[in-house]
Amino acid sequence: MMYFKKFEDLTFADHYMFEKVLHENQDICQELLERLLKIQIDHIEYPEIEKTISPYYETKGVRLDVYVKDSDKVFDIELQNALDDDLTLRTRFYQSMIDIDNLLKGEHYYELPTSFVIFICKYDHFKLNLPIYTFQNRCDENSSLILGDKSIKKVFNATAYKNEKDVEISAFLQYICNQKPVDDFTQKLSSIVTKIKKQEVNRKEYQSMNLHDQYNFRRGLKEGITQGAEQKAIETAKNL
Repeated sequence: MMYFKKFEDLTFADHYMFEKVLHENQDICQELLERLLKIQIDHIEYPEIEKTISPYYETKGVRLDVYVKDSDKVFDIELQNALDDDLTLRTRFYQSMIDIDNLLKGEHYYELPTSFVIFICKYDHFKLNLPIYTFQNRCDENSSLILGDKSIKKVFNATAYKNEKDVEISAFLQYICNQKPVDDFTQKLSSIVTKIKKQEVNRKEYQSMNLHDQYNFRRGLKEGITQGAEQKAIETAKNL
């Protein structure tokens, strides 16, 4: 049975609220990226509010949590609340989908923008107690040589916020952990969350999304049971 939080219990660290805040507050989204990446961003734009990339009907597609661009960079921000053994492979797949989406037929490879795939996790996937894990393609024979493919993956581990020396990043990761604002920026996030909860239209939207997810879950379960029964019948016939 699927479990959904009550609307009034949602925090910024829940997917619905995370996406709602960052999709509807462009200045907040830009400030978050600048704080986490320590870069200046001239502006951001949303190609699509719920960006889905599916190159071919037969291939697996991907729905990105928060996908934004500036003039020469693209950013995918993903929230990860639960353990996921496939997280590292997901970063690879998301990166490939973003590249496909950003290079039209006939364009040159140099036109690919710098891309950041960012995972904000409430657990330590790599178990090294680091607050930030940054990955770029490097040469095994000489680790100082970076491939230079303009592809950067960053995994933030909120549980290690005490080990982060940068006060802005530490404050944000702490907020992800306990949802208690500790600086001006996290206070702004908290205020926006409170404002969203006061709007009845958002409650109805959240409930509608849950009903849709429950329907898909039940349908998938039913189809799985049916397919399982058919497979069992085939195996039985083979054995006979």
